Amino acid sequence: MERLIGIRDAKARLSEVVRAVRHGTTWVVTDRGRPVAKIGPADDAPLSLNDRLADLERRGLIRRGNPDAPLPPAVKVKRQGVAQAMLREGRDARG
Repeated sequence: MERLIGIRDAKARLSEVVRAVRHGTTWVVTDRGRPVAKIGPADDAPLSLNDRLADLERRGLIRRGNPDAPLPPAVKVKRQGVAQAMLREGRDARG
């Protein structure tokens, strides 16, 4: 369950907010009505890649593409071996 709380109220009721978090509530802290932070359970288990992507998508930070869409055409390279030379150069620079 997710609930909204203003920043001023969150400061005044922090103990209550933390108690609710212990019972599974996630709080969205707002500043002048705009969400600025989340207070939720600390989870030691790392999120899966799909869960991370879903979270980023839910927050509007990414937009997933259509997996059925055709790939763009390959980029034509005038000289052959350019990519391999660049990779070799990068490896040599690392030592």
